[in-house]
Amino acid sequence: MSETIMKCYLLDEKETNTFDSVITVLTNDNSIVSLYAYGTKKILSKNSRNLIYGDLLEIEFFRSRSKNSLSKLKKIKSINNSKPINYWDFGLLLVNTFIIENNKYFKFKEYENYINIISNLDTDESLIFSLFKIIVWSGTLINLRCCSICGDNKIKTISIGKMGYLCAKCAHSLNEYIHDTDFNKIFIDLKNENVDTLKDFKFKNQLINFLKSYIDKNVGFKIYNHLGVK
Repeated sequence: MSETIMKCYLLDEKETNTFDSVITVLTNDNSIVSLYAYGTKKILSKNSRNLIYGDLLEIEFFRSRSKNSLSKLKKIKSINNSKPINYWDFGLLLVNTFIIENNKYFKFKEYENYINIISNLDTDESLIFSLFKIIVWSGTLINLRCCSICGDNKIKTISIGKMGYLCAKCAHSLNEYIHDTDFNKIFIDLKNENVDTLKDFKFKNQLINFLKSYIDKNVGFKIYNHLGVK
């Protein structure tokens, strides 16, 4: 095995036995790599202390020469000591799960930008931004330009089934729920990563439920099957 040193972000850690685990990381060459990590569940393990979600990490590992075996972790350390992100941040955990399940590669810089944004958000705001990002990264576009049916620029609401904005006429014909104007506008802010508007946003729970349902119906990533999110 050859020794390799790379920067990475931790995506997942799973125990394999009493003392060991398998970690999955996103490396700075845009690869998603799983590593066997000996001894990380031991109380005095130095590597265990540095398995921090949201921190930029540096790993040393022995790269496997066989497709049927995992590379082996040698050393891992935090190199930026960023503001810690709650391990139970559902938004982060959902994004990590989505990336692992749907990609062999993912843009490191894009994930880094995502981490920098959610590190300044509270739990609900992080979940909202994370759910929106899952939609974007899935390639399932939300039509935020005009009415998804007739193309009218006068927007009245947003629809899960029609995957975007609707005008008053089309919304009425489909008997769609009419959302508040601020609710409709928040999607533009999320698209532009203008997350400051979430601070005073009045419809957070409604938006979280909308995004969960949108993903479940249009993306195929079953939110309700992951992490006990209800």
